[in-house]
Amino acid sequence: MNVKRAILAAPRLAAMTALAPLERSLLAKAPELAHPPVFIVGPPRSGTTLLYEAMVTRFRFSYFSNIAHRLHRTPAAATKLGAGAIHRWKGDFQSRYGHIPGWGSPNEGGWIWKRWIPEEHALNETDVAGRPVDVMSRTVAAIAGLLEAPFLNKNVMHSVHMRLLDAIFPECLFVECRRDPMTTGRSILRARTDEFGEGGLEKWLSVQPPGWDLYAERSPGEQAVAQVMLTRAAIAQDAAGLGAARHLVVEYEQLCDQPESVVGTIQSFFRSHSVVLEDRDELPAEFARPASRPLSEMLEGQLHAACELWSGQQSGMRTARIAAAS
Repeated sequence: MNVKRAILAAPRLAAMTALAPLERSLLAKAPELAHPPVFIVGPPRSGTTLLYEAMVTRFRFSYFSNIAHRLHRTPAAATKLGAGAIHRWKGDFQSRYGHIPGWGSPNEGGWIWKRWIPEEHALNETDVAGRPVDVMSRTVAAIAGLLEAPFLNKNVMHSVHMRLLDAIFPECLFVECRRDPMTTGRSILRARTDEFGEGGLEKWLSVQPPGWDLYAERSPGEQAVAQVMLTRAAIAQDAAGLGAARHLVVEYEQLCDQPESVVGTIQSFFRSHSVVLEDRDELPAEFARPASRPLSEMLEGQLHAACELWSGQQSGMRTARIAAAS
């Protein structure tokens, strides 16, 4: 726990204790969800935060705000008290490692989800037992009711929890963000160092897709690219099981170059599920892509080799599928 968090822990706990009766009241009176919740998925550092901020800027959504995240035991009560800040929030697209500044800004809700789903590895519908399903459902419904808009949340952990989320929130929708694997892998390695400091390159960061343990002894570059590709594979497998109609893929590079075109596609996706989105603010004509600065010669070599290996494997699988179908 860092110093700032330690200092704020006591007043935060006191605030949540004071808000607990209001939280219970809001959950007890939570309306039925008018629309299926929407979850943004994708590997770490793949552009999911930009997509989240763009969607909340362009359309009216309900979501876990920064204040709800910080008062994570009473997120509905925090949303009610912070509704003014949420409605006034304006994005400037200056996030850092998934954090968007401002009390009313959209948040992953990491502390909220960790109360309910602390695991970072893959889960499915058989893992529902023991979860506070009613509390989860009522919390999302209460926030959607308070803000009078469909519920949207981005969290990379959702990428390996899709089947579990579907069991808890039937007919929920998924929007996946994909980014060039080389650039994403480079960003993952930087995030490891920033998170863990010296020696951080050797530590796995964030979501653990099926097969991640096979790379425990591999080089950092191999691990980073594997995290990207294995997470994509897990999403694809779960999406196929849930039905492709509930899964939309968005390319990060296209989102940067043509934001309105991408959100138009997203809007059509929602309409196909009878979800009509209310316009909010316009998006910039384009988003500047952050420069992907090369790492050390050694790490760059690892990343290049890993990307080529995965590309070759995928090409071989495509050829095998074509041969089998002919």
